[in-house]
Amino acid sequence: MASSNMTQHVSQKSRGSEDEDRISNLPESIIGHILSCLPIKDAVATSVLSKRWVNLWTYITTVCIDDWAFPYHNPKKGINNFENFVSSVLLGLNNSTIQNFSLNVARKLDPSLVNAWISAILKRRVTNFTISSPKNVTIISSYYLFSCNSLVQLILNISCSVRVLASVHLPNLQNLELYGVKFLGESSGISKDMILSFPVLKKFKVKMLWLNVQSVTLLVPLLEVVNIYCESLEYDNCTIKICASCVREFSYDGYLSQYYILSDPSFAPNASAYITIHNCHSIPITENELGLRASMLIRQLDQVKYLKLEDIRVFGIAKEAFVDLPTLEMVHHLKLGYVIADMLLALLLKTPTLITLDIMVGHLGHV
Repeated sequence: MASSNMTQHVSQKSRGSEDEDRISNLPESIIGHILSCLPIKDAVATSVLSKRWVNLWTYITTVCIDDWAFPYHNPKKGINNFENFVSSVLLGLNNSTIQNFSLNVARKLDPSLVNAWISAILKRRVTNFTISSPKNVTIISSYYLFSCNSLVQLILNISCSVRVLASVHLPNLQNLELYGVKFLGESSGISKDMILSFPVLKKFKVKMLWLNVQSVTLLVPLLEVVNIYCESLEYDNCTIKICASCVREFSYDGYLSQYYILSDPSFAPNASAYITIHNCHSIPITENELGLRASMLIRQLDQVKYLKLEDIRVFGIAKEAFVDLPTLEMVHHLKLGYVIADMLLALLLKTPTLITLDIMVGHLGHV
C-alpha cells in the first residue's frame, strides 16, 4: 500500500515537471536570443502568449525587417502598416546592444522616416548594419552612421546621397560595402579634403561616387580586398587615395570617372588584380586624359603576381600612355580579354618574369 502511494506521488511529481513552462522561466536575455532566430513578425507575435511574454520580444538582438511580409493588395495601407510596425519595433527595443540589423525595402519610403530608423538603431550599438532598397532616398543622415564605433559591418545597397563629415573614424569596422551611394562633402560647396580612418577594415567593396570634394584619403592599413565598380559618367578631378599595405585582391571595373591611387602600394604575397576599363565616346574627357588615368591605375599594380586585364581598349586610342607603363616585374601570370596585337607585344616586353599567358579565344584584335 505504501509502495503504491509512493509510486502515485512520484508519477504526479513527474507529470508536474513535464507541465512546467521552463522556457518562460529563462532570463530575458536568453529568451531574447532565442526569439532573435525567428522572423521579426513572429517574434513580436509572441507577446500575446501570456502576461510574462508581453515584452520579452523587446530583448531580441537581431532585427531583420523585410516589407514583403506586408501585403501589397492595398499599397497605401500596406505601407502605413509597415512603417508603423518598424517604428514600433525600434521604439520598443529594450536591448542596449543589437548584433544584427537589416532592412530590405522594395517600396519607396519617406527619407526622413528612414533617417529616423537609422538613428534609432545605431544608438543601440549595432554590430552589423545593412539596408537594401531599389528605391531612391534623397539624403541619408551620416551623423550616427559614421559615429557608431560598434560597427563591424556596414552595407548600404540603396540609391542615396550621404553627406559625410570631413573626418571619420570607425575603430571596429571590418567590412564596408556601398552600392549606389553618392558621398557628398559636409558643406554645399567644394570640400578640400576628406579623411576616413578604418584601422581594422578588411574588405572594401563599392559602386559609388564622391562628389563636392577634392580628395579622399582612406586610412586602411589592414585592408585585404578592394572591389571598385564605377558605372557613372560624372567625371571630375576627385582623387581617392587608399593607404593600405597588405592588399591581396584588387579589382576595378567601369569608367575612370575619378582618380584612384594606392598610396605607397605594398601588396601581399601572391596578390591578384583584375582590371576592366570602359570607354565611352560621350564622356566629357579627352582620350589622352582617359589614357593617363588608365596608365596611372595600372602602373600601381607592379607588385601583383596575377594580373587580369579584361578590357583595355582605351589604350588603343591612347597609345602614348600605354608605352609609358613601367615594367611589371612581379607579374607571373597574365590573362587578357580584348587586346590588340601591338599592345600584346608591348605587354610581353613589360613582363620579363611572366610564366603563363592566357588570352581569351577570339579577343585578339588588330591595329
